[in-house]
Amino acid sequence: MLVDILGLNQPEPIEVGPAIVDKPEPISIEPTIIDFPLPDGGAVTEAHPAPMMPASVAPSAGAPLVQIILNI
Repeated sequence: MLVDILGLNQPEPIEVGPAIVDKPEPISIEPTIIDFPLPDGGAVTEAHPAPMMPASVAPSAGAPLVQIILNI
């Protein structure tokens, strides 16, 4: 089939900068343990409104934000 011809069933390792990722692993996102005392015990303080100042927006640049280079 076309998938076999293109080699999509057996992908090669992905080169990311100086590292080669053979087996991507999930990233563990857990609560952070803070090993130093907080002055207020970590209590949530009253919310303060963020200052909002209207201003003109500069025109966007012509360059893309992300550049993808494929070496095939």
